[in-house]
Amino acid sequence: LTRFASKRLDENKKKFYPTEDDLSPTTKFIDNQLIATLPENKDYLRKVNA
Repeated sequence: LTRFASKRLDENKKKFYPTEDDLSPTTKFIDNQLIATLPENKDYLRKVNA
């Protein structure tokens, strides 16, 4: 999800007429430390892949 969100933010910056929010978006979700560590968490991966 974070890769998708990051890609979407980058694509929005390249719009023909980007809005102020497109040029300087909020990155709270992408920068969230908990979300960033989930792909490395063995217990989380076991539950997701079960």
